[in-house]
Amino acid sequence: MNALGYTSQDKIVDGICYGRHMMLFRKAHVKSDKVYARLYFRENGVVLHYYFSDVTKHATYIEKCPDYIKDVFVGEYATCTHCKGDKCKFRKSYQIAGKDYEKCNGLTFEFFHPSLDRLESYRDLFLEFYP
Repeated sequence: MNALGYTSQDKIVDGICYGRHMMLFRKAHVKSDKVYARLYFRENGVVLHYYFSDVTKHATYIEKCPDYIKDVFVGEYATCTHCKGDKCKFRKSYQIAGKDYEKCNGLTFEFFHPSLDRLESYRDLFLEFYP
């Protein structure tokens, strides 16, 4: 992430409800609190969590991704249950391959147990959304 211009300032912070610890990645050298990615360190492993918007705009790219990436966008995990009603500000709605999806922003775009052999795919996905 550092090579891409994002930093955690080499800090590991309390993960609160996300896991025991986490690293927050923000754009380097910018005064903003916007978080672009997190690494959660949990009892059962590491989770990479990206924060994406305008997913439909990137649908063609996602359709061509390996299943371990595509499934995060089109799989059952993080499907919105409308727990906050129909006007929830945390809902991510988008379309891929002509199908509508609604995901809970607090859970979606999480990659469980990210492995080094997939690192290039994770990086390329991030750069698709944040060139």
